[in-house]
Amino acid sequence: MAMNVATLIPLVGPDFGAVGGSGQLRAIVGALLTYGLIVAVLMVVTCGATWAVASSSGSWQAASKAKTRLFVSLGGAARTGGALAWAKGPAGPHVQDGHRAAPHQPLARGYGLPRRDGAARSSD
Repeated sequence: MAMNVATLIPLVGPDFGAVGGSGQLRAIVGALLTYGLIVAVLMVVTCGATWAVASSSGSWQAASKAKTRLFVSLGGAARTGGALAWAKGPAGPHVQDGHRAAPHQPLARGYGLPRRDGAARSSD
């Protein structure tokens, strides 16, 4: 049975069940990443405003530094947001009561979601 990437994507993610006290760990990681995302977004706003003020006042050196810091903070915000989404795990119809669907359940072709009727798909 050949597995394609679409069927493997729902199986990728952190395994918090392998660690004792995983509920507390998930809460701590989620809280820290949320604070990190808030700080990164505030840095984006601050650097954007600094870039605008420095550009309008004719200070090209300060504008250049603010622009560089803006792009760095955008990268940090994107990475932190992605890490937060990855740590929280999937949120969709293939998640049942906070747990991933069991691997033995039949998956819908191309989406990685279990079929609602529980029947297996044909291999055409």
